[in-house]
Amino acid sequence: SYVEDGCQGGTWELTTEANAATMLSSMSRSIKVATFASRFHGGQIDRIEQGFRELGHEVTPYVSEASLVYCNDAAHYTQAIADKADGHLRPGAKLILNVLDLAIHLGPAFPLATVAHQLTHADAVTTISATVQRDIAARLGIAATVVYNPIKPVTRTRERRHPYRAMFVGRTNDSEKRS
Repeated sequence: SYVEDGCQGGTWELTTEANAATMLSSMSRSIKVATFASRFHGGQIDRIEQGFRELGHEVTPYVSEASLVYCNDAAHYTQAIADKADGHLRPGAKLILNVLDLAIHLGPAFPLATVAHQLTHADAVTTISATVQRDIAARLGIAATVVYNPIKPVTRTRERRHPYRAMFVGRTNDSEKRS
């Protein structure tokens, strides 16, 4: 489907092949972007906002000013969807909901039906990997676009020593990430 970009009457094509970053960088002029995300040291949203800025867009804390509202994780879907439903977004503004993971290993404790319903409110669904993209398609029947997060510096810690001659990347001490 095609949607108005809110700038100079152009359009964005939102397909599974589309890349949200390419969509934004190809726009004729900058837009305002509002973001929803968990904020903590080392989190993703700071780099994502920096990426929007480097593409020439303005990050605003006000959804009523934004042409694009980007929600980075499920913990913030409810507020972003409520703002859209209540008319707090400016006319023509688009909502992107990003899926970090479907934590199906949690079994019935993971609200799969709730997430599926929430994603139906998005103008576009993105995810951070092809694996999660396949999970969303298979389990929820929803097409998503993979948008890789910006890289961040890697630092060495002395948190845990391993007897292996290898480099561990990621959260090796997080039991939810070691499957």
